[in-house]
Amino acid sequence: MSSARIQVDDRAGSDRLGRYLKAKRQPVELCRLPYGDVAFQGNGPEGRPISVGVEYKIVTDALACIQDGRFAGHQLPGLLSTYEIPILLIEGITRPDPKDGLLQIRHARGFWYAAKTGRNQFMYRDYQHWLMTLTFKAGIRILLSSDISDSAATIVSLFTWFTAKDWADHKSHLALAGGPDLRDAAILIRPSILRRVAAELPGIGFDRSALVARKFRSIQEMSMAGEEEWSSIPGIGPKTAKAVCAALSGVNNNGR
Repeated sequence: MSSARIQVDDRAGSDRLGRYLKAKRQPVELCRLPYGDVAFQGNGPEGRPISVGVEYKIVTDALACIQDGRFAGHQLPGLLSTYEIPILLIEGITRPDPKDGLLQIRHARGFWYAAKTGRNQFMYRDYQHWLMTLTFKAGIRILLSSDISDSAATIVSLFTWFTAKDWADHKSHLALAGGPDLRDAAILIRPSILRRVAAELPGIGFDRSALVARKFRSIQEMSMAGEEEWSSIPGIGPKTAKAVCAALSGVNNNGR
């Protein structure tokens, strides 16, 4: 996706990140986003585009969200409904106070100070639990960065990961030695129902099901295809095509 651009919301807060990315000569478009601070289209499973949205917050902003519920009540539902890959990027280095476990933030000059919103302080444990709830119950991905430079580099890395390669080509980080089942479990997005049905057909399996999903637009189109169409898919020969058509013919006849 050579023409893909990183959209950055032009309102206060996210515009800081947009200006930094522009200064680094990244393909940035400042605009008004309905939800999130950064968005772009990437290469998704089975050759289709996929939407990625990033909510960008400084640690102190995240703490304010814990207190007033603004993120969970408005921003989070919007992210989840707008983007297939919703991400929360939080900037700032934190730690528990060695004496009492209160949340501390590292200042740019190197010293640590107590994290507060007004007079309220936070336990480090409670902050971590908030992040874990978002991860395990809301399904949003959490990324952490140390400063504006790190945040910008993280955004660029996300953008290039999703646009420089096809989804299927990202394999080096997966446990390939475990076979297709383990590889399937490591994929971030569940395969489409068409692909899951195709994988159960004789001689297809999980790997070839991706090519089948690219060939046919629907389960109905797939089930009505003839041997010639099946044979045109790489890795599927006449014998397999005949077996697949026979299996689908039985399904179609039983469904009448």
